[in-house]
Amino acid sequence: MKYCAKCGASCQDDAKFCEKCGHEFDKPIQGEVVDNKKKSSSPTTNEVLSVIALVLMIISTVLMGFALIPLLWCIPMTLHYNRLREKKQKPTLGFAICSLIFVSVFAGIIMIVQSTMDVDEM
Repeated sequence: MKYCAKCGASCQDDAKFCEKCGHEFDKPIQGEVVDNKKKSSSPTTNEVLSVIALVLMIISTVLMGFALIPLLWCIPMTLHYNRLREKKQKPTLGFAICSLIFVSVFAGIIMIVQSTMDVDEM
């Protein structure tokens, strides 16, 4: 039994190519080594929560558009949260509470959950 130097898969002794990745055994490996512990491409809990909170904030801002005065704080808060989300930063607890009060209750609750999450969960 021999192992592929590129992906680490076990292969037959007489195999010329890896059955898993297709690497030719006689060829030297060029470039970076493949990490078997790749992060999955599925979104993390924090990314899903931040998208939901952003959508709720946008919906609340649009719904409050009939009264012009709330737009003075809804639009800047929504834009600020979008910038935090793009930089993959957690909202502060104070910002989350202000969002809960002034923009959207549900988005604020999601942000409070995000602000109290451990770094490992993000």
